[in-house]
Parts: sequence; C-alpha cells; structure tokens
Amino acid sequence: MNNKIIMNSSIKLCKLVCVAAFTFFSTMVNCQEYIENLNFNPALAGEQWHKDEKNSATAIQLPFFDDFSYRNVYPKQTLWSDNDVFVNNDLGYMPISIGVATFDALDAQGKLHDGLGPGLQGIADYLTSQPIRLDSIFGDESRKMLVADSVYLSFFYQPMKKIENEIMENDDDELCVDFYSSADDAWINVWSAKRFSLDTLNVDENNGRYFVEVKLPIVDTVYFNDDFRFRFYNKATLENVHSGFQNNASRWNIDYVYLNYGRTYNDTYRDVCFVTTGQSFLSDYYSMPCNQYAASTNAYEMMVDSMSMLVSNLDSYQHNVNYSYEVINSTTGQKVWNYNAGSGNINPFLTPDGVVNGSKEYALGVFPSVYPTSSADSITFTIKHVLGATDLEYFDNDTVIFKQKFYNYYAYDDGIPEYAYCLTERPQMMLSQRYKLNVEDTIHSVAIYFNAIYGENEPIKYKLCVWNDNLSAPDQRVYEQEIEVEYDSLNVAGYVYYKLDTPLYISKDNFQNLVFYIGLEKSRQTPMSIGFDVSRNSANYTYINYDGSWQKSTKAGTVMMRPYFGKPIKEEVGIEDVETPSVVVYPNPVINSFVNVKFEETDGCHSINVYDNYGKLCVSTETCDDVFKVDLSGCAKGVYIMKIENRKSGKLIVKKLIVM
Repeated sequence: MNNKIIMNSSIKLCKLVCVAAFTFFSTMVNCQEYIENLNFNPALAGEQWHKDEKNSATAIQLPFFDDFSYRNVYPKQTLWSDNDVFVNNDLGYMPISIGVATFDALDAQGKLHDGLGPGLQGIADYLTSQPIRLDSIFGDESRKMLVADSVYLSFFYQPMKKIENEIMENDDDELCVDFYSSADDAWINVWSAKRFSLDTLNVDENNGRYFVEVKLPIVDTVYFNDDFRFRFYNKATLENVHSGFQNNASRWNIDYVYLNYGRTYNDTYRDVCFVTTGQSFLSDYYSMPCNQYAASTNAYEMMVDSMSMLVSNLDSYQHNVNYSYEVINSTTGQKVWNYNAGSGNINPFLTPDGVVNGSKEYALGVFPSVYPTSSADSITFTIKHVLGATDLEYFDNDTVIFKQKFYNYYAYDDGIPEYAYCLTERPQMMLSQRYKLNVEDTIHSVAIYFNAIYGENEPIKYKLCVWNDNLSAPDQRVYEQEIEVEYDSLNVAGYVYYKLDTPLYISKDNFQNLVFYIGLEKSRQTPMSIGFDVSRNSANYTYINYDGSWQKSTKAGTVMMRPYFGKPIKEEVGIEDVETPSVVVYPNPVINSFVNVKFEETDGCHSINVYDNYGKLCVSTETCDDVFKVDLSGCAKGVYIMKIENRKSGKLIVKKLIVM
C-alpha cells in the first residue's frame, strides 16, 4: 500500500516536473521568437491602378451593392472612385461573405501614406463611392425619389484582430462614414465608431457575428439628388516606434455594403454565399513536386483528413441550394474530378425572431484520385466551388476558386505573408523547417522570404544550412554555405532564391526516412525577419535553436522558406536582359500572377512570348495597347524569358522575369 502511495506520488511529481519543464521551455522559446506586423503590404507591391474616367461619367442607379468577393486587390471602379483600401480574402475574421475591404495606414502601393509617420495621427484610407442617382426611381414606376421611399445604407464592420506586441486601441482612432451634399459642396459626417478590440465583442449579443451591422437611413432631402456619394475613412494614430509596427494603425474591415430604397431597419438580404475561401487539398502543403506526390505509397496520407466550406444564408427564410466542386487541369482545361453534395435547404443565419442558426458547414469528400499522378515537371489544378440557386439576387460570392500547384518545390505557405516572423538579436541562433520526401531527389535551391529590417543598411550574412533528422528534430548539419541579404537594396521584401553551390542528393543512405531540414544560422547580433503566413499552421515543422538544443516553434503559422528539387535551373546562354527605356515590365519579381508591359514609345502592335528555362513556351499573346497586363497564372514559379517583338519594325526586346 505504501509503495503504491509512493509510486503515485512519484508519478504526480514527475508530471508536475514535466509540465513545469514544458512551460519553462515554451516560455524560453517564446522569448526568442516573436511576431511583428509588416511595414508594407506585399500583395500590393508593384500593383498599378489606372483610374478609368468613364466609370464616373454616368451616375449609378440603385441598388448599390459590393461585398468585395472578387479577386482584384483594388475596389471596383464601377462602384468606387479611389483605391486606398485593400480588397482581400485573408484579413477578415469570419466575414459576412468571402472578401473584405481592409483599412490601414498604407497606400495603394502598400507603403505608408504620405504625411503619416511615427507619433502622428491623421486620416489614412478613403473608400468613396461613385456618384449615385438618389433623385429618381427608374423602371416601370419611374418617378422622383422621396424620403418616404425609405432609403438605407447598410454595411458590416470589424476591427482587425490583434497580434502579439501590437498596440491597437487608441482613443483617437475611428472608422467614419460621410455623405456628400452637392448643395453645400461639403462632406457631412453621419456615423463613426471608436477603436475597440475584436476580443471584447460579445458575439452572442451580436447575433452570432464577428462583424457589426450598421444601417443608416437617408432622410435629409439635401441628399436626394443625381450625384449623391458616400465614403468610408479611418483615422489612424501611429505609435512612436519604428515603421515595422505602422501598418497596424487603426485597421478595420468592412463587408457587404448595400444602398437601396424600399428597405426597413430589420430587412435582410436575398443571398446565400460562401464565408470561407478554398484551401489546398494537400494535408501539409500548398505546393509539392509532381514526382513526390506520384511516388507516395499511401496517397491518402498526402491529402487532408477532412475539409469544410462554410455557407451563409443571409435571408430571413430557407433557401434550397446545391453545393458542388470540380477539379480542372489548368493546362488542358479537362475536368478531372467532380463532387456534388446535392441540394438541400439552408436555414437563415439569423431568423426574424432572433434565433441564430449560423453558417452551414459542408464537409467535403476529398480523395487521392482528385489529382491524377503525372510525370510532368509542373501542373496546376483549379478547384472550383459552386453554390447553385435560382431565387437569389447576388451571385459573385457563390463561386470560390483555388489553384492547387504541383511545382518543383515544397511550400507550406501560400506565397503572401500577413506578418513577420522574427528572431531576437542573439547571435548564432538557428531556424529550421522539416520536409519529408517520398522518393530520393536532388535539392538545388532554397527560397526564403526576407523582410526588410528597420534601420539595417548593411548586408547581413547568414549560413544557409541543411540538416538530417534524428526522428524528432534536426540532427547533423550536412550542408552549409554563406549567403548575404542586401537590405538596403530591397524596395519591397520578397522571396530571395539561393542556388546551392553543390546540389545535395537526398537519399536513404544519408537521410533516415528521407527527412531533412532547411534553414538559417545567424552570424551576428542582428534580428532576423522572415515572411509569416497565417493561412496554415506549420509550427510542428518549424524548429529554433538558441542554446544548443532544438525546440519546436510556438508561433501558429508558417515561416516562409521553400526547397527546390530536380534539375538545377539552367543558366541562360546568349540571351541578355536588354535594358531599354521604350519598354517597362513591372512588377518583377511577379508576385500576383500578372505582369504589366508598358510601352513608352508606341509604334504599332507587339507580340509577347514568355519561355521557361528549358525553352518551353508558357504564354503567347499580342497587344496594341500602351499598357498591357500579361497573365502568368499558368506558369510555374521560377525564372522566365519574355520576348517582346514590334510587329511593324521587327525590333526584339528581351527581359528576364522571376515568377513568385
């Protein structure tokens, strides 16, 4: 009996020691790594917005509606006259429908607004409607619009969630709405909300939503004219700290903006829509090499265990909706898979008597045969999710598209960071990321998404390393080479590609279970800042070493590093990147699948051909425009050659491109 008591006490003591040790090590790791805001918006870097004057030539007739469910990073010019806000699918938490407009302290190119800086306060982003006809009702009942016609502007808003180290509450920060009075030629403030933390929002009292609904009646006759406008804007207070914290100032999301007559304060929306965006069907990756996927002995292990799509019925009564998805080979256009969940009724998110049903969750059937195995170097599949209904008013938010990529690299991340992953100034710290191959292969390059570091003007040296595995963490270092990051030359952050001096063959002889790690070792007392993607949590595959032992990362997200496999990238021979002021190609590197070609001297039409490193034609198109956007979404990430030929003179211009 006494022995049992002693044994039980020992077990309890051991558990307490283990818990204490785990807490201690987690706290220590947490002190060495931290998350910061970026000092720019990488999704906007290099983007160009050209104002189309014809969009403001004719005033908009009601209804006015925008839920920002489109893929463009800027608001629709047919509805809005400026481009400060960032339209995206990533920053809204449980939106009303897919897509939000995000207000922050950054301009249309993702940089800090002019006039704003540390310790300053002012208006940052505007979102201004095009002129709207509030003077008349059109159609069969054409007549003058009256106050009695019950005109409402409604929208949903949300303060963005905090991250660690982030100072977000400030008494001077606001989100505001103005109406324009043409009679007075003045903007009149009609609504504002002071900054608050999303964590303080009582979701139960807010009808089960993480966005707050606002409905503004328009009752002043001064607004019932043919050029009514409204605008949103945010007042941002920047903390007196370095610029890495500045884009978080007064960040808000708005969604589902609707202006119409014949409304009431309690009306709803005839809409059933997606709430969540599409995701990778692969269990761990956004992208992996074709040959590695095809070589899996258990393809089910490569796929997600389960996946769901959230669908919301914003109306006051049930709607019968069909949900399905299809998988299409983006190269051939062939449909390779179709899944149909059938039709069924979806209850209202919120009933007229206040019952919260919330969104409906569709559990997807995901099978390995969704992706036919292929020996191709690269292939992209388009996953298209569709809601089918015939009795609704809005349809842009009924379709969600995701691109599943099988390229020559592994990627835990989606390519766009939301934050910065940082290590402290402690020297000789190491960061690594785990990968497992299904078949032996050669790693020839590593790409790392470096962020600019505030105050760094000198190149920073790191050791690029590869480790093998001891079944639970990195073990012996099997490769290293010194690399430099030129922070003073980085206009924007992005993936930097490092070709290994000697390609490394990952074989079963040298790497147990074909598991290896890539990463960095710091060489001096300087912080490290790498892109951090929060769309997927890969912390279980990320390790840091600050005291001679490896510990798993405590940060939920993905540090953006990618290993590249297969044949080493071929060096171009006999082709130079011809610099000429007559043609400008931007952005380069290409981040969002599109590159602009601007002809400074227009003289006839041009043919544009894009080739990969093996001479394979990726894109072929023609244009007679001064500025032409080339779609590179079908091109795998890597180095490309763009040949631009003047069809009249035969003059050939060659540019090198990096597609990220």
